[in-house]
Amino acid sequence: FFFILPRICYMLSGKRKHPAPELGSPRKKPRLHSPLARGNSIVCRPTGANTKKRLVIKKLAVVPQLPKDFQETTWNKLSNAVTAVHNLAPVCESKETLYHQVKDLCTHRMSPKVYQSLYSKCKDHLNTVGKQLSELSSSIDVFSFLMQVERIWNDHCTQTRIIRDIFLYLDRTYVINECSNVKSLWDMGLLLFRDEVILCDPAILQKTVNGILSEIEQERNGKTIQRSLIQTLARMLTSLEIYSTSIEEAFLEQSRIYYRQEGLHRIDSDPVPVYLAFVKKKIQEEQERVSVYLEASTSSELLDIVHQELVLEHADSILAKGFESMMKDDALQDLHTLYTLFHYVKRLKQLKEYFNTHIKNCGLDIVMSAERDAVMVEELIAFKRKIQKTLEVSFEKNEAYSHSIREGFEHFINKRQNKPAELLAQFIDKQLRRGQKKHTENELETILDEVITLFRSIESKDIFQGHYRNLLSTRLLMEKSSSLDLEKHLITKLKQECGSTFTMKLEGMFKDINISKDIMLEFKSKHPTVDMSVNILSRGIWPDWPIVDVILPEFFDSHQKIFENFYKQKYSGRKLTWHNSKSHCAILAHYEKGDKIFCASLLQSLVLLLFNTTNRLTKKEIRDRTGIVDSEKLDVTLQALAGNKNMRILLKGTKGPITDDSLFGYNQNFSHKLVRLKVNQIQEKEPEEQRENTNSAVFMERQYQIDAAIVRVMKTRKKLKHAILLTEMFKQLRFPVEPIDIKKRIESLIEREYLERDKEDAQTYSYLA
Repeated sequence: FFFILPRICYMLSGKRKHPAPELGSPRKKPRLHSPLARGNSIVCRPTGANTKKRLVIKKLAVVPQLPKDFQETTWNKLSNAVTAVHNLAPVCESKETLYHQVKDLCTHRMSPKVYQSLYSKCKDHLNTVGKQLSELSSSIDVFSFLMQVERIWNDHCTQTRIIRDIFLYLDRTYVINECSNVKSLWDMGLLLFRDEVILCDPAILQKTVNGILSEIEQERNGKTIQRSLIQTLARMLTSLEIYSTSIEEAFLEQSRIYYRQEGLHRIDSDPVPVYLAFVKKKIQEEQERVSVYLEASTSSELLDIVHQELVLEHADSILAKGFESMMKDDALQDLHTLYTLFHYVKRLKQLKEYFNTHIKNCGLDIVMSAERDAVMVEELIAFKRKIQKTLEVSFEKNEAYSHSIREGFEHFINKRQNKPAELLAQFIDKQLRRGQKKHTENELETILDEVITLFRSIESKDIFQGHYRNLLSTRLLMEKSSSLDLEKHLITKLKQECGSTFTMKLEGMFKDINISKDIMLEFKSKHPTVDMSVNILSRGIWPDWPIVDVILPEFFDSHQKIFENFYKQKYSGRKLTWHNSKSHCAILAHYEKGDKIFCASLLQSLVLLLFNTTNRLTKKEIRDRTGIVDSEKLDVTLQALAGNKNMRILLKGTKGPITDDSLFGYNQNFSHKLVRLKVNQIQEKEPEEQRENTNSAVFMERQYQIDAAIVRVMKTRKKLKHAILLTEMFKQLRFPVEPIDIKKRIESLIEREYLERDKEDAQTYSYLA
């Protein structure tokens, strides 16, 4: 009915196609057509101009029937076409004609028979192919056999695509509607190829797998193979859904055996860097192999095998044999390769332990050698840079390794108590003293930041503080600091590390210098003729230097008295103590070759002024006239004036050590290209006695801190056992302390009746209010 409806509409509107008759002419009877449509007839009978037309539908007398041999004839044509496709021969009819023939069969509900016939046809063909291949498997070599399998597979894929194009209507109607029971034509072809060709004879699959494995082994040994062949065969097995059971398991087992043998052979014969390069190369080869002709699912297990057999099984040997040499040689890329491999096998903790041990051993070699004290800090900074670069480049900035570096430095730098802290303060003094032009200000700032990193690892921070304060005071008073901004920058860093209490005295020293400048401005305004500059230092903030009494010239003494009177008028009740050993002067000297200005310490200036009235003096005469009774200080002073080869202001009569009878004379022929000269270089080093005094003062301060900490804890807890009290002390004290030291301070507090022992338990202490 739906096929004839358009024509009905056309006939009913047919009057549009014929012009209307002229007026007066007889009306012609319209001519109507009655089309057939599957046994129905349509008759349209007009009843008049003004009456409605009626539509009558009747069945045909005879229903059309298919020819009796329609199915057989049509299938024969299709079967011949399939045979031609299987034989790689031309097909007589076009694909379009064959497609419509399949469609006619499917339209008349013959799809099951067509599908079954096609299945049988393909099965018979592949069965024949399988038998032929089975015969070939025993008569040709492996490589030729693989080529035959590849050819047969490619032919089959091509044939299946052509057959699917011809039977596409069957594939899109019958197969879809019967999806639960019927395979698609492509899947049917794969299933038949697997069962009738590959699995028809176990020798076929076995020889195919062995051939693939043989080709892969040859490639691993350096030979060139036909990768496209292996790729095609591997994808064939994947399409047939037998890849994992047929080739993958055998391939992985073969890989395990191969790399186990390679690992055992090379770990003993190759140096570790060469071995690591070999492992890295093999991993890259296997990754490439998987990406080119194997399935991606194989990658994970294959890489696990390579890492296990080449890395995990030999992890101890790799570290023991080559880690130290790689660290000493700065083999950063080799170390990064090692890190990457150990990360894969989850052995980073073991690698970190070796890294930490290396840091401790190298650090101990630097710190514990007294002969290297002069360059200890420079070597530690260089070592820290090297380790930090290794962390960043080789170990990918691993946080656990960063903690290991910190722990290693804290371990070795505190093995030699106090000395590293003292040398660190001296190193800073050397870098910040004026005249050190080795580095720019930016480079100095970087060096100071590295120094702070080392300082962070030192437990004896109070020792550092004491020595640093002494050296800073000298730089400030002698105006020897190369940059006050860098001095303040360093103090800010120390404050961030240890708190404001640690830097309170250091900041107070800068404050005193600034206040002294303001006082001197006021003093100069009232006494413009007095040529002197005074720094007012607060007791307790600056180091306690020993008082050196000397015999001052009259004009020196008068200037001091003028300033004392000025200061007492400004600040009543304060007492001034002059530190002559820390004073310095500018001495104008007249020579025949030109005047010179010597910047010297006050002690050196007193010695030089003696030669205004005489040309020769013995050491004993110099001591009597200057009042410098300390023989060591006087020797250092005379050595600075007469012992410098480039600047001999005085001449020493005889060679050898200085004695009381040593004669010193005025050098009338002194000459130098500079007009302003510095002669106090020998006094720049911190005297041994002063270092010992500094250490003694720090140790005394530690006793006070231990006492305060014990009293503070006992006042809060009231009653504690000895072991618990020791634990609390170790937590609170910021410097290294031994249990015996704490025990001595407990005994001292008991004697002073701050604490008492429990009468029943001698290991328990009670606080006495």
